[in-house]
Amino acid sequence: MMWLLLPIGVISFAIYIWYINIYKKDSWKTCKVEYLEKKLVEEYKEWQDITMGCNAKDEVIDIANICMMLYHRYNSGLKEV
Repeated sequence: MMWLLLPIGVISFAIYIWYINIYKKDSWKTCKVEYLEKKLVEEYKEWQDITMGCNAKDEVIDIANICMMLYHRYNSGLKEV
């Protein structure tokens, strides 16, 4: 029950990542790095356009996910598919 001590944002992010892993699997591992980099820029611009609210949280989660994907690709030798 250690997870009860975590902030709700951390728990919701973990659930979202779990959902991605279960339902979307590894599709991001086969897309081009250039696509992920372009998507990161798009999500960042969307986040800049939002000042507050739920949409800002969604954009930050998208940015974090894409950063994780790029980090994994850069460090695992999967940069080019």
